[in-house]
Amino acid sequence: MSNIRDVADAAGVSPATVSRVLNGKATSLVSEATRERVLDAAQSLGYHPSAAARALVAGRTDTIALATTNIHDPHYARALDVAQAIAEEFGYHLLLMPDADDTRLQSLLRERRADVIVRLRYPVDTADEVAAAVVSEEQVVIAVGPIDRQMPLSTPCACWDDREGIRAAVEHLAGLGHRRVAFLAGRPAQRKERYALEAAGADMTIVPVCIEPGSLDDVGRGAALARLALQREPGVTALLAQNDTFALGALHALREDGIAVPGQVSVVGYNDTFLAPYSCPPLTTVRTPLAECVSRSLRQVMEALSTQHGAVQPQSLQLHTELVVRASTACPPTT
Repeated sequence: MSNIRDVADAAGVSPATVSRVLNGKATSLVSEATRERVLDAAQSLGYHPSAAARALVAGRTDTIALATTNIHDPHYARALDVAQAIAEEFGYHLLLMPDADDTRLQSLLRERRADVIVRLRYPVDTADEVAAAVVSEEQVVIAVGPIDRQMPLSTPCACWDDREGIRAAVEHLAGLGHRRVAFLAGRPAQRKERYALEAAGADMTIVPVCIEPGSLDDVGRGAALARLALQREPGVTALLAQNDTFALGALHALREDGIAVPGQVSVVGYNDTFLAPYSCPPLTTVRTPLAECVSRSLRQVMEALSTQHGAVQPQSLQLHTELVVRASTACPPTT
């Protein structure tokens, strides 16, 4: 296997010149003719620079880590596609870290195994704790997700407010005439459940329904939650799910049980995943700007890292949610 000295001997230059050319840092000290001679020699010898050696010399890994809470949720599919495209554009590798907790992310930073971490975590308020583990000016933590109390102060952030989205969903159902709605939740007393109760006010009753995950996936839990809600809570005319996956499971269960949607029960999801328009019927849901948050914040950081020396300045971006009305909601049946 050829090494950098073999390339230098073949091209008649020093190993330092080979390193400059192959690392894309050829300066005015290296003529175009010399650069072409080095590239020809490297190609003929089949030589490729060691990524590990380059990282050791440059003090960076050219790696973006995307940390998610649930890789199985289709909500993350668009964000993953966006991150991969930007990584390729800037010559970086994308490292996917499903279910990575903050301790693992801090270790990743301290051990210099990633230059940029895109942290998809709910909510984003605790991102400063992860950013405290940064050991280099060329390391950045980007916090992406819904905001609860305050923006991170020491790291770039792109977020949205779930209160806004839940309020839009509740007001949509109230406007259709629904007065008793079941909220399908993953665990008791979650943020979105609290927001739904706040948004309902005096005109609507929100009934939280929750089950332990057990061996069920999220679609299965959504189906079980829908059946439990209709069995346990008489008078419920609509189901508001904490995510689209639960909502799709609910649609499946209602269809199997012969309950018409939206003729007898309306269903509303959350996130507007790529599956939502293709459900039966197409799902009314709240669109959250996850992919746009990843795109805008990551591109901003990558452009800064490629054009400047020193730390990336933390900047905050807050985008809006949007209610997408489709065919799974209608006025409740008249009695």
